[in-house]
Amino acid sequence: MPPDDPPGSTGSDDESDPNDERTEPAPAEPDDADAEPADADAEEQQESGTEAGGPDSEGFGEAPTDDATAASAAADDATAASATTVDDTTGGAAIDSEAAASSADDTSLAAITHILALFTWVIGPVIVLVVSEDEFVRENARNAINWQIFMTIYSIIGLVLTLLVVGVFVMLLVGLLDLIFCVVAAVKANDGEAWSYPLTLDLV
Repeated sequence: MPPDDPPGSTGSDDESDPNDERTEPAPAEPDDADAEPADADAEEQQESGTEAGGPDSEGFGEAPTDDATAASAAADDATAASATTVDDTTGGAAIDSEAAASSADDTSLAAITHILALFTWVIGPVIVLVVSEDEFVRENARNAINWQIFMTIYSIIGLVLTLLVVGVFVMLLVGLLDLIFCVVAAVKANDGEAWSYPLTLDLV
C-alpha cells in the first residue's frame, strides 16, 4: 500500500522531474570587449586634441601664440619704420622748401637793392646793408654803394667838363651807364650772382 500523500500536495507535483529545477537567469555582465574600444576612442581623441595644440598640450599650444605675437611685433616695427621714413621724408622736404623760399627772398631783396640805388642814390643800399643779415644781400648792397660813389665822381667830372662842352656828353653817358649797370646788377642778383660794377673800385 503506497504511503499517503502529504496534505496540500497533488499527484502532478509528485510526477515532476526532480532534476527539472527552475532557475532565474543570471544578470548580464557588461561586455568588457565593447567598453575597451570606447575607452580607446576617447584616449585617441584626447591625444589628437593634444597634438593639434589644444589647451592641455604641452609646448604645442604655445607655439601659435608666440608666432602670432612675433608677427604682430614685426608688423608694428614695420609700421613704425614706415611712419619714421614718412616723417623723415616730410621733414626733409619741409626744410628744403623753407631753404628755397628763404633763398628766393634773399635774391629778390638783393635785386631790389640795385633798383633802389637808381632813385635813392646810396641811401637805399646803405639801409639794406645795415638792416640785412644775409651775406649775399649785403654784398650786393656794397656793390651798389661803390658804383653810386663812383658814378657821383664821374658826374662831377662831367659837370666840370661842361665848360668845354664835352662835359655834357660825359654826364649823359654817366646817366645811361647808371641805368644799364643797375638793371644788369638787379638781373644778376635775382639769378643768385653778386655782380661787380665795371669802372668801380671796392670802397665799402
